[in-house]
Amino acid sequence: MKISYIVNVDLNDKQARAVQVYSNALMFHKYLKDDFSCVCIGKDNNIFKNIWVNNIKIESSKTRKLLFHIQSIKYILETDVVYSRNLSILWLASLFGKKIVWEMHDGISGANLKFFNKLFKKLKIVAISDGLNKYLINEYNFNKDNILIAHDGVFLENYDELRKTDKSILRKDLNLLENRTIVMHTGSLYKGRGAELFEVIIKNFPELYFVQVGGNTENIIAWKEYYREYNNILFIGHQNNDNLIKYQMSADLLFLPMTKNSPIWWCTSPMKVFEYMATSIPILGSNVGSVGEVISKRNSIIFNPEDEQTIIGGVKYFLANKEEAEKLANHALEDIENKYRWDLRVENIIRFIKK
Repeated sequence: MKISYIVNVDLNDKQARAVQVYSNALMFHKYLKDDFSCVCIGKDNNIFKNIWVNNIKIESSKTRKLLFHIQSIKYILETDVVYSRNLSILWLASLFGKKIVWEMHDGISGANLKFFNKLFKKLKIVAISDGLNKYLINEYNFNKDNILIAHDGVFLENYDELRKTDKSILRKDLNLLENRTIVMHTGSLYKGRGAELFEVIIKNFPELYFVQVGGNTENIIAWKEYYREYNNILFIGHQNNDNLIKYQMSADLLFLPMTKNSPIWWCTSPMKVFEYMATSIPILGSNVGSVGEVISKRNSIIFNPEDEQTIIGGVKYFLANKEEAEKLANHALEDIENKYRWDLRVENIIRFIKK
């Protein structure tokens, strides 16, 4: 059985979706070898087949979509199963009688709803959260036997070596303050990601040093201006994966401020949740929506993003109970080892497809 992962994503992009596709593709290839290929944008080797889209960066561009779909036909004809995040690709594959599997990351609307209705009886769905699983069953009466819940994951081995490295060495290498307790958030700064909640920590705990890693230039400039009166917050731009892990491992407390202002709060499976857990560093997190399927009082210090007193209480708990916080962090690492690794995820997906 040959599987082709066909997706309109540029793997040279810095966005999380590109990292997610790349990570899964590596594991598919590990298990399926020559019976797998990833058809995408921006790579060309034995795993990745590069589709030419005239250097159009915007995924929603009609021209890019047209070029991508036309060229995809060749790869659809050469495979048995088409796996994709794009329902339009799966509709095209269905015209050629191929088995189709949709990796679902959000609710269904617009053109996707039309494709979904056409493919309803043919689809198998890999949902990245139980929130999406329940949505499919409750809203569309979709057959639960054709749904697999598969949260995102992490390559744990990328963290194992750094776990042996002293924080002071990492901080020196990254030019971070060595004598301060560092609270860190890594990830984007756009709406719904909770950057406004940084203030609760930097205002009420001036002795702590808050480090934000990631975000585009425009958002960093805007948030620097927002926090201009504080001298205990540092903004650092986007980092490659190796450096990002170093930053995460250099922190004392990792901050996860998911809020309901994000349109996908109820169904998302942010990769930074699993990255945080893999560090074995304590997490202060809001477990709203589908994030609550992964982090809990078993593995994190939990707060309510709509009540800043719970954030203050969470920080105070961490500062006063370092050993208990470390136990939570170790439970998070256990959860990664047992449930949230990319290899385990892809193994489950392959079994689901073959079933």
